[in-house]
Amino acid sequence: MAKKPRLLYVEDSQMDVNTVVCALRSRFEVESVQTISEAIAAVSERTYDAVLLDLQLPDARGVDAFLRLRKEFDAVYEERIPIIVYSANISSTVLSALVNSGCRYILVKADYRGERLSEEIAKAILLATIQQAGVVLEKCYQDNGVLEKGRSPVS
Repeated sequence: MAKKPRLLYVEDSQMDVNTVVCALRSRFEVESVQTISEAIAAVSERTYDAVLLDLQLPDARGVDAFLRLRKEFDAVYEERIPIIVYSANISSTVLSALVNSGCRYILVKADYRGERLSEEIAKAILLATIQQAGVVLEKCYQDNGVLEKGRSPVS
């Protein structure tokens, strides 16, 4: 049996944590923390395939929550780990700021539950894996001189 992807859920509402863990546990190994500080500590101790992030936390709100976690992930992991914003209310101002800050995955809790949430997380992990494979392949081509001017990687 294949190993389940590991997901860190950053959420301070225990009711939301229970609901999401119940919905995702058949497909993902889910760990939860309640603050950005706890998430940063968890990231330094364990490897995750993705993070599900609420934006209303005791120690960070809105775009600040995303930016703090992204900065920590970029410092710890070589590859880009998907941070999936999963929040009840996202204003147009926050949405715009998230997109401008490089957030690729933004889900509203009321619209993404159960299997639909599971599918979106799986897609984010798959896309990150494909992107990383492309980066590795490009580096391999460069290291072997295949991407020199006038040379094609398929010839």
